[in-house]
Amino acid sequence: MSKKDSLSQNFVKFTCPSCLKSEIKRTAHEREIGSKYECKQCGFTGPN
Repeated sequence: MSKKDSLSQNFVKFTCPSCLKSEIKRTAHEREIGSKYECKQCGFTGPN
């Protein structure tokens, strides 16, 4: 597996828990450090 392949598999994507319309993608690193994300549809931010 190439480095690019391993990086592309190292993320999660989920539907916004507030509006259920937008897809949010987060890398493993973003999750580890607890960086904020914002839904482009409704403005919901996380993690809490």
